[in-house]
Amino acid sequence: MMRMVSVSAALLLIAVLSTLHFSVASSLPSRQLPRTETARFRSQLDSALFFYDSEGRLQRHDPGVTAAGQCSPLVDPSRPTVIYTHGWEVNRIRQGYRESLDYKFTDPKGHAALGGALGHTALPWLARGWNVGVYFWDNFSDEPMVFDAEAKIWCPRGPQRMRYRLGDGRFSEVDPLSRDGRSVAEQFAQALESAIQDPREAAGGAQ
Repeated sequence: MMRMVSVSAALLLIAVLSTLHFSVASSLPSRQLPRTETARFRSQLDSALFFYDSEGRLQRHDPGVTAAGQCSPLVDPSRPTVIYTHGWEVNRIRQGYRESLDYKFTDPKGHAALGGALGHTALPWLARGWNVGVYFWDNFSDEPMVFDAEAKIWCPRGPQRMRYRLGDGRFSEVDPLSRDGRSVAEQFAQALESAIQDPREAAGGAQ
């Protein structure tokens, strides 16, 4: 039976995980997100869902290539799924790296200072057969005030609406009628739903 993640569970996950920091260490090799992905989120809005492949490399989920009623090719529907997402990311876009489960990428200074002791915390999950993903909304969460970033999770009409930050420090506005004009929670839930679908629901509940 296909495992579905409900919208309510998605909202709970984004709220809870935004306050957590994973401390599990691994001796397995760590891999950095490709520089092309780094350049992308610094130069344009890039709120997106990624999944780790079997080697611990992040791969972007593209809803446009997922057929209706089918799971993302990055996801095994027979396996449990866990998604990590970050919290408030003030000045992170200008710093030029994204918070993920790979500490070489998430905390490059701390990783280097500890001689690489901080590991890739997705790898133990992958080894146990989980689908492991990361949802990035750092362009939105890079706000000087934490409550402005938090407001975007729940409502697109908060104090700063759905403005986003780029690598040069500028803020830009989104089209309120576009996908990016919706709240972060809604964007996340829709991205997750497009990645993990139940064919029976897509077919109108036919058995």
